[in-house]
Amino acid sequence: MAVYLTKLQLLATLLLIFISCGHGDPFVPSGSTVKARTGHAKYHGQRILYYSNSHCTFQLQIIRSGDIQPNPGPSTSYQPHDHHNSTSLNCVLLNARSVVNKTLNLQAELALNRIDIACITETWLCPDIMDSEILDTSQYQLFRRDRNRNGGGVLFACNSNLMPSRRDEFEPSSDIQANFKECELIWVQVILPHNKGKLLIGTCYRPPSSTTGFDEALSFSINRILPCSHQFQAILLLGDFNLQIPCSASSDEHNPPSLNTRSAAVLNIIESLNMSQLVSFPTRRNPHGDDTMLDLVFCNDPSWTQNIHKEPGLGNSDHDSVHFQISTTSKYQFLRRTFHQFHKVDKHDFQMTLQCIPWQLFFEDDVDETWDNFTSLVHAAVKDVVPIATSKGHRRSPWITSDIVKAARRKNRAYRRAVKNKNNANLWDKYKELRSLVNTRKTHTLLFKHQYSRTNCVKFSLFTLFPRFFNSLSTDVRDLCLERSSKPLINSLRDHLFSLDPISHAF
Repeated sequence: MAVYLTKLQLLATLLLIFISCGHGDPFVPSGSTVKARTGHAKYHGQRILYYSNSHCTFQLQIIRSGDIQPNPGPSTSYQPHDHHNSTSLNCVLLNARSVVNKTLNLQAELALNRIDIACITETWLCPDIMDSEILDTSQYQLFRRDRNRNGGGVLFACNSNLMPSRRDEFEPSSDIQANFKECELIWVQVILPHNKGKLLIGTCYRPPSSTTGFDEALSFSINRILPCSHQFQAILLLGDFNLQIPCSASSDEHNPPSLNTRSAAVLNIIESLNMSQLVSFPTRRNPHGDDTMLDLVFCNDPSWTQNIHKEPGLGNSDHDSVHFQISTTSKYQFLRRTFHQFHKVDKHDFQMTLQCIPWQLFFEDDVDETWDNFTSLVHAAVKDVVPIATSKGHRRSPWITSDIVKAARRKNRAYRRAVKNKNNANLWDKYKELRSLVNTRKTHTLLFKHQYSRTNCVKFSLFTLFPRFFNSLSTDVRDLCLERSSKPLINSLRDHLFSLDPISHAF
């Protein structure tokens, strides 16, 4: 080693002498436009080559020390994967007890908490309700399993950037076996950012009065997943299982909870997928007894989840919401939302475009087909005339004002204080008072009033819009509106629309 250092020092000295004598840089080929510059030794170093924004020097003292690694760095190029130091996906498990009357609350909940994945049970939805009536389908993709009768139903909402896809081959169906209809379960696959892997997430609702048919359906689903489990980085199952697990015993490893036979059977089926239950706090308040854990989160690799906690439920639901994060290795890019700038439209150009459309060619005998033709033509005219802009990445709806955000934060703080002091009635009253201030319906109505007033209408009232149009119709057309026959009504409405002046009624 000593001989090696001596030779290295000698080489460095010769290079410095060679450069200081004006012979140029030996590392620069002849004819090169890069000029070697010499200079005095500074900090016992000699500059050899100078480029723009960079330089190279020999540090003689460092070389002589003999204990400095010339190329410092890690001993291996492998970087161990640490889930908890990476970007995470925000997830929530909600028991809605009807999404229909809590749509605005749901939209505010997802926006304020920047939720990427939402699993919702007891949606109480039916096929007549469209996905766009629940959430913004340009931001979220929705997957549903409606009960088609009173109660029940599950919904999975996922950020569109995660490219979710439903895996219905894992789901039990009544077509396979009649009693499988008791198990309301959907499985959705999501792609991690930058294609770092796949997750399989299930949303399940088990009714309190379920029979062994639920157990058989759940076992069928688990057995379908087992051969494919290696394809996913993690498998999660969330939902309201109504297992009545006592919270006092759930967190004690030496004193496992005493479960009835049915609850134990369900847990055994889920554990066959090597899943662990992660919730350790009550999710449903019972004023006349012990609080219980009904909303559960199972995962076959708990290292992918972190920060599991509860927040107030959706609206007046008696179930708390379960929030947690799924760890990822990188952050996805948000899709920019495009929208039309109607306030910049050339009204005359738009009116002339509508006039040029041959409306009479697109009216059919079927009401639905006529409506589809009408909306497609109007949308085409809007796309052709109205300017389009791209959003700047704001994820909140305009009606979710700063007052709503502040009120929601105060409500959450009051809820946490009330949970810590469960028997303090004053804290619970304070929480309920603050909850009433988060009036999403009021702010949504005020925004709609403001937007409606910009159209220079004389009076704002949803209940007067249709009567005003209805009263403008002739007596024959009004009578046809009350009948079930569609063809005469379409013909009459078409004649009525053609009689209107499009210039005065387009806006």
